[in-house]
Amino acid sequence: MRGTDGYAGWASAWDERRNEVERTYLDEAGKPVRTAYGYARWRARYDPRGNVLQTTNFDDADRPVRSKDGYARVDKTYDQRGYTLTEAYFGVDNEPLPVEVWLSQVTPCGLGEQLGLRVGDILKTYNGKEVTSAAPFTSGRRAEPRDGPARELVVLRDGKALRIMLSPGLLDIVLTTRVRTAEKQ
Repeated sequence: MRGTDGYAGWASAWDERRNEVERTYLDEAGKPVRTAYGYARWRARYDPRGNVLQTTNFDDADRPVRSKDGYARVDKTYDQRGYTLTEAYFGVDNEPLPVEVWLSQVTPCGLGEQLGLRVGDILKTYNGKEVTSAAPFTSGRRAEPRDGPARELVVLRDGKALRIMLSPGLLDIVLTTRVRTAEKQ
């Protein structure tokens, strides 16, 4: 029986370091099926430390396909601590895609809510630099000294830019990187 995500089960493949390198979502008959995420299979490549370097999504005919967030492939780089430095998003023909980072969840009573962040806010700049994907923003915040200065975050809400001063620390939010649609560019 299929769950709400559109599949009944999955099968995985692993490399010699026990990294999951492929996952195929299956229907009740054991055949690949496209899920609510927009793909039937993904494949990943890893660096020697086990960091995911690349993930590519495929349809049930094993062709590259965009996920519900609008991309077919994501490439990542990392620093020596394993924190994500960059993320780049691509379409089915390996074309680079413009992305935005939006707040998909704000924990009630958490710091993010106390500062006025809301689900749907789009992160534009932090400390004067463009926010280009969720993981580097989170990694950068994690690397800040606890006693460091407050830094400015600019978010877009209902078409208006809002400036919020953030002290170092956890914001208790969930960020999602998604492809910008033509009307949002």
